[in-house]
Formats: sequence, C-alpha cells, structure tokens
Amino acid sequence: MNVTSFSQAEAIPQDSTRIYSAVLRDQNGTPLDPSAVSSILATLTDVATGTEIVPSTEVKNVNGGTLGAAGAFSFSWGPGLTFTTDMVSTDATLQFEQHQMCFDVTHTGGKERHEVYFYIERMSCAA
Repeated sequence: MNVTSFSQAEAIPQDSTRIYSAVLRDQNGTPLDPSAVSSILATLTDVATGTEIVPSTEVKNVNGGTLGAAGAFSFSWGPGLTFTTDMVSTDATLQFEQHQMCFDVTHTGGKERHEVYFYIERMSCAA
C-alpha cells in the first residue's frame, strides 16, 4: 500500500466547514481513473490520543466525497454534513488539537492511503 501524507499549516476553527481537494494517485504516481476505484473509506482520528472520532465511512461520491476525472477528489466536512464531528475539539483544555483524516482507496491495481493532518482551533478554552 502506498501512503501519501499532507499537513495543513493553518488551524481550522472548530465548528467550521471545509473542502479538501487532492489528486488521488496509484503507487506509480498515475492519477486514478474513477472507474478503477471501488471504494474510498474515510476515517478521522485524534492524533494525540489515537481515538477514532469518525469510524471508517464510504466517501466515493457520497457522504461529502466526490471523485472526478484524472483522480480529482474533493471532500467536504463540517456542521450539517456527514462528517460533522471532525471540526469539534475533543479536549476542552487544549486550544489546538491535531486530527488525522485517512482516505483508504481500493482500486483495480491495489490499495492506497491518503493521509491529511490538520489542527482544530478551539475558539474558547477551559482553564
């Protein structure tokens, strides 16, 4: 399995909506054809604790995910969407939390993992 990791430098305010975009590629760096992709599963985890915030959920053209031509992938999450809890801070004592979103892609040539790391900023922090 090929693993591609990305980090977003700026923190995302809690309870906000975001769209993540990327080109999904196979182990050779070739963009994935949507017809070759059978599944894209998204899992959200709190990095510090390893706690799974949102369990593995199908997102290929459903639940906020869209896979288009030449591997163009976009994923929307936040309040009112399927993935609502990922913009919620899980520790009231922290101003920033690091979360990891894993997209596990199954295609005719194998499996790929696309990892995205980002920080959630709590807008008010308990003392």
